[in-house]
Amino acid sequence: MLAVNPSSLAANHDDWVKIAAIYYKCVAYLKDPATRDDAIKIMAAKVQQKADDYAKNVPGTHFQTLAEAKANYKGDAGGAINLHDSMVLSDKYSLDNAVYKVSQKPEDYLSPGIVLALP
Repeated sequence: MLAVNPSSLAANHDDWVKIAAIYYKCVAYLKDPATRDDAIKIMAAKVQQKADDYAKNVPGTHFQTLAEAKANYKGDAGGAINLHDSMVLSDKYSLDNAVYKVSQKPEDYLSPGIVLALP
């Protein structure tokens, strides 16, 4: 998930579109068996770990492809709960357990337009 300040999104929309597109190119690079090891080396270097050690964490992390993200936003997550509904459940849980008192409406936080518009 990428969190963006609404004013930054409004002021720099085109740049955020580019960042989202690059992110999904990175995911594709990681998921491609031909470039996976290189992607892991790059990611490991960013967190100052050995590639072999970092590689152990990759199978436990789901890197959503662009197609998966689009399906998730559209509510067609292949039987899995979509992002909006997951946030609704989390909000209800937080309200029920007095984590906060005022609903944090998912609509105020989710902006699927950029992802859905990517080719």
